[in-house]
Amino acid sequence: MMRFELGGVRVLVDYAHNPDGLRGVLRVAEHLRGGRGRLGMLLGHAGNREDADIEQLAAVAVGFRPDLVVVKEIEGYLRGRAVGEVPRILRAALLRDGLPDSAVKMRMSEVDAARCALEWARPGDVLALLVHSLAARTAVLGMLEGARGRIGRI
Repeated sequence: MMRFELGGVRVLVDYAHNPDGLRGVLRVAEHLRGGRGRLGMLLGHAGNREDADIEQLAAVAVGFRPDLVVVKEIEGYLRGRAVGEVPRILRAALLRDGLPDSAVKMRMSEVDAARCALEWARPGDVLALLVHSLAARTAVLGMLEGARGRIGRI
């Protein structure tokens, strides 16, 4: 897990590709939030998992009552699924489990998802940027390094 502070926004970057990993990252995010600010996160999954596994990840996310979930496609991780299939499963599960439609955004790349979350954030918020592909992680870390103090204008 990597931690950044950008213009009063606390940002966690992690892989968290299963329910236990996600739960751990979101516990840290909740601790950092301390009952103040909003919680935003990215959520995606590899295509070579059962629908129930993908839905379980969404259920863990909803349990932390995030104010924003940016559902993303993970480029290079389709693994037999059609483009957009995993994000559609995640979005449907998030909504079914009680997250309001206004809290769910969809992006078709990890970098665009991170940009969306960073533009949404304001001082006092905590973001859990779950980034999986090496190329996306490199790009997101570059954005974070270049954005110190400029949150909201990425």
